[in-house]
Amino acid sequence: MGLHRGRTNNKEGRPIGSKNKKTKEWEQLGEFITNEGAKRVIKYLQNIKDDKEFFDKYTLLINYFKPKMQSTQLDANVKKPTIIEFKNVSKQFPDK
Repeated sequence: MGLHRGRTNNKEGRPIGSKNKKTKEWEQLGEFITNEGAKRVIKYLQNIKDDKEFFDKYTLLINYFKPKMQSTQLDANVKKPTIIEFKNVSKQFPDK
């Protein structure tokens, strides 16, 4: 039997809709990263004088900002040329 989902006998438990400790900690970390952390990174990058060193640090950082798209490979054994037909294109892209 037991209790229904979301119910407890602890009358002084965490209120409904309130955030738990781990969620609050993650939000604080996110605030630091987007505010203080970002300011420090910008200052650090601005102080790099060597172009190669700057580019190396920049490309390492950008991977965390904008993830790379996953590459895909298609292996096909096609004996005839491929024909692509566009139908009703004018309906999708009317003249202005």
